[in-house]
Amino acid sequence: MEGLFLSEKGHNLWHFLMQTRGSPTSGETLRLDAQSFLTLMEKRGGGEWLAQLNSNAPTLEVLGLIGTTPIPPYIRKARKQDGESENRPEDQVRYNTVFAHSPGSVAAPTAGLHFTQDLLARLETMGVRRAAITLHVGPGTFAPVKADDLSSHPIHSERIEVSAETIRMILETRAKGGRILAVGTTSVRCLESLPQDLTSHAINGYAGDTRLFIRPDDDTFQFRFTDFLLTNFHLPRSTLLALVAALPGVGLDRLLAAYREAVALDYRFYSYGDAMLVA
Repeated sequence: MEGLFLSEKGHNLWHFLMQTRGSPTSGETLRLDAQSFLTLMEKRGGGEWLAQLNSNAPTLEVLGLIGTTPIPPYIRKARKQDGESENRPEDQVRYNTVFAHSPGSVAAPTAGLHFTQDLLARLETMGVRRAAITLHVGPGTFAPVKADDLSSHPIHSERIEVSAETIRMILETRAKGGRILAVGTTSVRCLESLPQDLTSHAINGYAGDTRLFIRPDDDTFQFRFTDFLLTNFHLPRSTLLALVAALPGVGLDRLLAAYREAVALDYRFYSYGDAMLVA
């Protein structure tokens, strides 16, 4: 049995994905270690479960003892084929951004993996201002688009948090005619989910859930806070690919041409792959 912790819905109430060869039922217990076990409470669709943690230790401490960094399956598969360990201690550092500070995402926002503290310092000396936002990446980000009509794809909900300081920087940048570069599609989704009237949140900031689905066939949507995008190369039939195609001046034809060039030049795809600047 293998599980992916998603979130804590209440005190010691785990929401997680479970992969097992058997057919577990509500009421069953799963031993985590000598001191902790889970009691299955409610089965949800897509392999998701709610379970009660029984332990003297808090959730994060338990996860630190029994869990490993949830790196992408294709990396684990490649390591296994090479006879290497699927998980390594350094994954906890490498598969995370240098500006991460709040636990909650089920995966790293991969465009941010290209940044180091040294690079951030160099950008600052060039006059580039940096603002932090929080979007807790959810499992729906990786759900493939199966519907022929994009508008029929069930979009997931993710938690976003934007500080008052960041909102003030956005307002100041726009007032001065400055431009905003979003690092990663998650940042775009967070920025474009902000309320229309930002000035009312310049003191206390903004937090909420977003189900925004940015797609090229939605003529009613207008980008407000994204001028450029730094992003990795995404999987076919993904909501992330649809978002990039929707950017002004991009479109599906131009984006597919960029992908064909990336394939021809052997660019690296996915989490530890290369990035492109979309402008």
